[in-house]
Amino acid sequence: MKTKVELKEIENSIKNILEYMPKESIVSLEYVEKIHFLGDKGWAWPVIKDHLTESSICYCVGAGGNVSFDIALYNEYKSNIFIIDPTKYAVNIAKKAMERAENPDKIKLIEVALSDEEGSFKMKQNPQGQSHSIIKNSKLHDLDIKTHTVPCKTLSTLMKEYNHTKIHMLKIDIEGSEYKVIEDILSKKIDIDIINVEFHGEWLSGKWSKCASYKDLNEIIEKLIKKGYILTYQNGYREYMFVKEYILVK
Repeated sequence: MKTKVELKEIENSIKNILEYMPKESIVSLEYVEKIHFLGDKGWAWPVIKDHLTESSICYCVGAGGNVSFDIALYNEYKSNIFIIDPTKYAVNIAKKAMERAENPDKIKLIEVALSDEEGSFKMKQNPQGQSHSIIKNSKLHDLDIKTHTVPCKTLSTLMKEYNHTKIHMLKIDIEGSEYKVIEDILSKKIDIDIINVEFHGEWLSGKWSKCASYKDLNEIIEKLIKKGYILTYQNGYREYMFVKEYILVK
């Protein structure tokens, strides 16, 4: 039987989930007491409570128009945060948020795009907003929309540059490039405890729906599960959290 303290912790976890989690989301009941949401409503992402520490390495890839989750990671756990985004719009937002942080030295901004290849690639802007994509060999890039050329690096290259051998939490929101990046991560056996990812594809409206099919989505999820990740959170077909099994059984 659980103690009153344990029951109170479960109650607080459920309250946090109900406050921040979109209505169409699913949380594994087996792990509900371990999940905690951080960030502004509409921009929040889940983490596993008590897993991150001051020495943890967190990569937040794709800042977009809101870095409240990235900053909350530092405020909550004092972890080392690396915000990765090459676009001027996102960089300006991140810099302003970092100025308000308690210890901005532990929050670094890396102005490159994450990809499965090194080099410079054209990034196309979504005409419906400020999001950008460097999807290669996609119907999306046949569209006549605004482009920028940006520097691109693989995750393994970035880790080597910063002398990291492990990532404790990786958040990816990179407008369709996530499939190739995850393939690259799995093929190189990069050590990552938690992967939060937003998948883009035909379940979305507008031009970004051309990024991928349901088949592509199912295949990448299956590959992550086969590599020892457990799907602990899902928001429709869009947002997912995958966690290494050993973390959930601690």
